[in-house]
Amino acid sequence: MEIRRGQVIIHPPGHPFMLITYTVVGVVVAFLASSAIASATASLGVAGLVAGYIISLLIMMSPPLSFVNIVLGFIGTGYYEQVLEVEYVSFAGIPIPVPRISLVEKKTVLAINLGGGVIPITVSLLIIILLIGVGRIEALWALIASVVVTSLVTYAFSRTIPGVGIAVPALIPPLASAITVAVIAGGGPVAALAAYAGGTLGALIGADVLRLLHDIDKLSSPMVSIGGAGVFDGVFLAGVIALLLTY
Repeated sequence: MEIRRGQVIIHPPGHPFMLITYTVVGVVVAFLASSAIASATASLGVAGLVAGYIISLLIMMSPPLSFVNIVLGFIGTGYYEQVLEVEYVSFAGIPIPVPRISLVEKKTVLAINLGGGVIPITVSLLIIILLIGVGRIEALWALIASVVVTSLVTYAFSRTIPGVGIAVPALIPPLASAITVAVIAGGGPVAALAAYAGGTLGALIGADVLRLLHDIDKLSSPMVSIGGAGVFDGVFLAGVIALLLTY
C-alpha cells in the first residue's frame, strides 16, 4: 500500500502498559495543571477559565492520542535498492516480457505524532499566550530559557538508532527544564506552567528537530514520527515531571 502525505498511521509509541500508566498520570497532572492555570489566570476571567479547561483536556488526551501519526512527507536516506520491473515489447502482435532492473532510493516516512507532537505544541503555545496575557514576563523569560537549555541538553543525550529512529532518556528533558525555570523564576503555579511548556518544546526540538537535522543520513528506518516512538516518553514526561518539580 502506498503511503501518502496527510495519511493517518496508527502505531503505538511504546508498550501498551506504559501508555495506560501515562493516561492515568495524565489525568492527575491535568487536575494539577488546571489548578495552576486557575491561579495564574485569575485576572483573565472567563478567557482564563476556558483556556484552563482546554489545556487540561489536551493533557489528558495526549497518551491515548499518541497512537495517531500524521504523515508530513518523505526523507531520502541515500540508500538504494534494486527493483525488478517487467516491461512488455510487442513483436508480431505478441507481448514479450522484458525484465529491467532499476535503482530506487529508500525513503523514510516523516510523520508527526498527535499525542506527542501536535498536542504538546498546542498546549505550550496556549501557556505562552496565557503568560503574556497575565503579564508574567519573568515566567515567560524562564520558559524561553528552558526551551533553549532543554533543547541543547536533550540533543546532547539523544541518540539516533539506525533502523529504529531517535531515542532520548525520559528523565533528561524534565530535569533540565525544571532546574532552569526554578533558577530564573523560582517555584509555584506560574513557574510550573513555564516548566511544562519549556520541557515539552525543548524535548521536541532537541530530540526530533536538531537530532533529525544532524543525523538525517543515519536514520535508515521506515518511519520517523516527531513526538512518537522513542521520543514520546521524553516529551510527555518532560512536561509532567517538570510541572510537578516546580509546582
